[in-house]
Amino acid sequence: MYSSGPIPQFSAATTFEGREATVALRGGVDDIAAFELTTIINAAIDRKPTSLVLDLAEVVFIGDAGLVVISNAERRLVGVGVALMIQSPSALVNRHLSSAEKAPLEQTSPGNGHLGPEQLGVADVVSQ
Repeated sequence: MYSSGPIPQFSAATTFEGREATVALRGGVDDIAAFELTTIINAAIDRKPTSLVLDLAEVVFIGDAGLVVISNAERRLVGVGVALMIQSPSALVNRHLSSAEKAPLEQTSPGNGHLGPEQLGVADVVSQ
C-alpha cells in the first residue's frame, strides 16, 4: 500500500475535550503497531467517552491487523452506544478501509476438530 521507501514509524496521541476523545495516528500501522494501537484505543474507551474519533490524516499505511483493531474497537463502542468516527483518511488508506467494508471480517468458531483434549467436553471425548 505504501511504496515510497520505509514505512514511517507509528505514533499516536490521544486528546480529550470533555468526554469526547480523539486518537490521532501517524505513520504506518503494521502488525506490530496494531498491538500498540489496541492498547491506546482500549485506554480511550475505558475512560467512557461520549464519542471517539480516529484521526487518520497522517497515516500512510494500515495493514490488516490495524483494520482488525479498528473493527474490534467499533464493535466494543457499539456495545456501549458510542459511535466510532474515522476522520481524514488519506486516499490510499481510505481505499483500504473501503475494501475492508466490502469484505467484512468473518468470525468463526472452531469445530471439535480444532480443539485439544482439554477443551473437549466429556461427551465429546466419549463419542470419539
